[in-house]
Amino acid sequence: MALTTAFTELLGVRHPIALAPMGGSAGGALAAAVSAGGGLGLLGAGDHAWLDRELPILTTALHHNADTAGLRDSRAPAGAQPPSGAHLPTDAPAPSDARPFPDTRFFPDTRAPSDTRAPSDTRAPSDTRAPSDTRAPSDTPSDTRAPSDTRAPSGAPAPWGAGFLTWAIEPGLVERVLEHGARAVMFSFGDPAPWVRMVHAAGALVIVQVTDLDEARQAVELGADVIVAQGTEAGGHGARRGRSVLSFVPLVVDLAGPTPVLAAGGIGDGRGLAAALALGADGALLGTRFQATPESLAHPMITAALLAGRGADTERSSVLDVVRGSAWSPKYTARTLAHPHLDRWRDREPEAAASTQAQQDYRDDVERGVIPPLPVWAGEAVDLITELVPAAGLVESLSLEAEQSLSRAGARPPRASEADRFPPLPGRVQAEIAECFRLGLVAECQAAPAGVMNLNWRLSTGNGQFAVKRLTDRSPEAFRAAQDLLPRLAEAGFPVPAPLRTASGDTLQKINGFWYAVSTWLPGTHPAGADLDLGACTALGDLIGRLHLALADLCPPAPRSLPDVPPDAAQARAELARYAQISADHASRSLNLGAGTTNQALKLGTDTTNQALKLGTDTTNQALKLGTDTNQALKLGTDTTNRALEFGAEIARRRELLDRVADQRPPDQDVSPCGWTHGDLQPFNLLAENGLVTGILDWDRLDVRPYGLEVMRTATIMFSDGGRTALDLDRTAAFIRGYRAQIPITSGQLVDAAERRWWTLATETWQLQRHYDAGDTSCDHLFLTRGTFLHWWTSHRQQVQKTLSAVNH
Repeated sequence: MALTTAFTELLGVRHPIALAPMGGSAGGALAAAVSAGGGLGLLGAGDHAWLDRELPILTTALHHNADTAGLRDSRAPAGAQPPSGAHLPTDAPAPSDARPFPDTRFFPDTRAPSDTRAPSDTRAPSDTRAPSDTRAPSDTPSDTRAPSDTRAPSGAPAPWGAGFLTWAIEPGLVERVLEHGARAVMFSFGDPAPWVRMVHAAGALVIVQVTDLDEARQAVELGADVIVAQGTEAGGHGARRGRSVLSFVPLVVDLAGPTPVLAAGGIGDGRGLAAALALGADGALLGTRFQATPESLAHPMITAALLAGRGADTERSSVLDVVRGSAWSPKYTARTLAHPHLDRWRDREPEAAASTQAQQDYRDDVERGVIPPLPVWAGEAVDLITELVPAAGLVESLSLEAEQSLSRAGARPPRASEADRFPPLPGRVQAEIAECFRLGLVAECQAAPAGVMNLNWRLSTGNGQFAVKRLTDRSPEAFRAAQDLLPRLAEAGFPVPAPLRTASGDTLQKINGFWYAVSTWLPGTHPAGADLDLGACTALGDLIGRLHLALADLCPPAPRSLPDVPPDAAQARAELARYAQISADHASRSLNLGAGTTNQALKLGTDTTNQALKLGTDTTNQALKLGTDTNQALKLGTDTTNRALEFGAEIARRRELLDRVADQRPPDQDVSPCGWTHGDLQPFNLLAENGLVTGILDWDRLDVRPYGLEVMRTATIMFSDGGRTALDLDRTAAFIRGYRAQIPITSGQLVDAAERRWWTLATETWQLQRHYDAGDTSCDHLFLTRGTFLHWWTSHRQQVQKTLSAVNH
């Protein structure tokens, strides 16, 4: 269960974890992996050559929905082996220099820190939104494969950002990351004022790292969206005279007010993240821990040093900056592991600065391979790093361990409740939406908690009620094309929402990095299939048939058939085997933690109660109340363990099922008839009132598909309570009868579509991918409920086929 905080809601990430933008280590592959894992990946600071190389790797990986759990940069130092399955997208540009560190400085740090000039052009970047797309739906790039080819829902790229040393920003660097779609820009060690307006004007967020309270006050005054409170335990650069995380973070939290705060420094595992949350922070920024991942660009010598390092061996000093010729301000020192040049010049910084030989000796040792190009930046929690773990999986395990730590401590961790999954829309975003779409003064805004992958709100103004949608898993271009079709469907008599447009004529507006759309609010409630009588089921099928005919008239011609290649059973079994092992590991960890917590709680409860019996009734009552609170905390741990065990049991059932039916895969063949379809007709996308359909919602999956697959998908969701119960065959038959009154589809084609739908359910693993690979638990219930339905269907396949074969017009 992901931890939800103000930081995760603001950034749109699943876990309250951010990657420290470490120059030389946090390249495009590492930033992409952290973002893919549900955290915020921040690309390390560098110059234009660095961005030339790393930005394409980062954006390509995210746009291609790469499985970045094992992503490894092809520039990895020789001898460093990527994990099994590690890869870079094949179209990522190859680096021109195979050396891992062609420029050992990475930061343009030979300039004096006093050079903090703002870019010569401080105007906001031009609006880089995609132009309003007024093309007909057929002109938009669309995947015309059957739905079985797209089992995992495609999503928008995960949020990412970039970080800069404020005193060393070259002109044009900030603009470049904004043009590439950075969700946030982080500034450290200097005055960020010259860039704040630029970042906000581009719709991105400003993150400011602070090392003392004066810097924290300045960050608040400048309007920072997130503040990173760095303690002296941190690896790399920080305050010469700073404070520890334990005392510094609460002070910054109190000073920052509603602004989210991340803790940084000495956080190496989930227990550290839990501690940060307990201090009032909204998450943590981790650097040293992510250096020791397969995706990191850290030199092999640095990686080895981190795995062997001890926090007691780290120290803060400016010696290594001096001998490297790095122009850091004396206000900041750097925490590193032991280093021969640090030993040579310790406490002799002025002498080293005056010696040209000191810098020459350092360069010579780098050239000879005696030392890595960069020092081993390491925080005091380096002892906790014992192995290389892929970054995406590390994000999830850190969050899971944090939640278990909070449970073990007796604190109730944040839960992904309805309020968490459907957060309130920030007031300033409400106001901007109302202004852009000319809605009037906002009176009320309520979340519309329905569905799995959408974020919707009802906005009430003096001009009426409106539906606000935030795009989460579709491209703006595809969404615009579908929106352009809706007015024509409304003219044809179909109950669809009317999209509103901005002053520029667009149906979308980008605010704080998210795309928003507004439409009229339609009356009605989401209909349950079990509540429809047979006549209403027939009417619904008739409506969908007429809708398909209307789409055929309004949209460009569609192919009569489409090739369908059902998923491979062997591949699905291999995926299930992998997740079975992951699930077993999770269950084992949960059981071990739960057992320890239970034993400790029982011992404490017994000791406290026995002592209370000696002291009196009042104390006894208080002890019993404490025992009740302990039971509630234990229940949280039990719930986590039970979910892990449920997943493991269902994975085992799926594997056994595929072993039995592997030879029953539907054949590769062209499927017909085909045409334009809604793509997701199910209760959450329908509204009804007084027995009539009053709304057909969410048109962003409009595409060409086989009619039979669309109809069977709708029926199996609508008439099985979303997959929670057996399929109601009588209602299904009535629904199909109404549809066939409009669309000439044969019984054989319906049976074939049903078999392909069944096979898709038997082989799909996308819910497991979201849970284990991406740390997204929002679809957990679908894996378990659809499993129940799948096993029912497998036992009743002949009965389903017989029902479909017997349906007449």
